[in-house]
Amino acid sequence: MSEKLLTMSQKELDRLSLIKQVEAKILSQVPAVVLLGISLRQVQNLQTQYKRYGAAGLISKHRGKQSNNRISNDNRQIIAGTIREKYVGFSPIIRNKR
Repeated sequence: MSEKLLTMSQKELDRLSLIKQVEAKILSQVPAVVLLGISLRQVQNLQTQYKRYGAAGLISKHRGKQSNNRISNDNRQIIAGTIREKYVGFSPIIRNKR
């Protein structure tokens, strides 16, 4: 069996630790709910994902993807131009994002 390298955030590592404890019946679901700050149903969903896919099931599927609410670069430039024209002296922080 080939080993896969997983990159997990600290939050995901904490979830993994708690879900492993719930699976081993060291901890029940209710304390896991409190410790994770999520609902019982979400803990149950995490358990299901862990059973099906292992640790990889707890990793965010949205990692590396752009937000659905992202403002396009064209619109950013239009907004920045409007601000420069109509609001001289007002200096918003406009970050250049990729």
